[in-house]
Amino acid sequence: MEWFVRMKKISQKLKWLKGIIHKCVTKNKDKSMYIACMGMMLFVEGLENKVEKKEYPTEEEFIKCNEILKLLENKYGFNITWRGDIKFESA
Repeated sequence: MEWFVRMKKISQKLKWLKGIIHKCVTKNKDKSMYIACMGMMLFVEGLENKVEKKEYPTEEEFIKCNEILKLLENKYGFNITWRGDIKFESA
């Protein structure tokens, strides 16, 4: 049961991260990051598919998710944690 709860939480966080990536591109209308963000979304979708197949993501894949989040945070100037939602700083 514990494994199931952990996988559900991972699935929710992956969906959340994909939403953050989407928000960054659409809110900032940043065409220069469109292709990069599509790659990020495809990576996250791949992890979602892995979780659906009941395969646990690797440590490297989790690190990559953290790197994506930090890259977006630095690029678009917002504060975020894995427990919250995006808060864009005033520009």
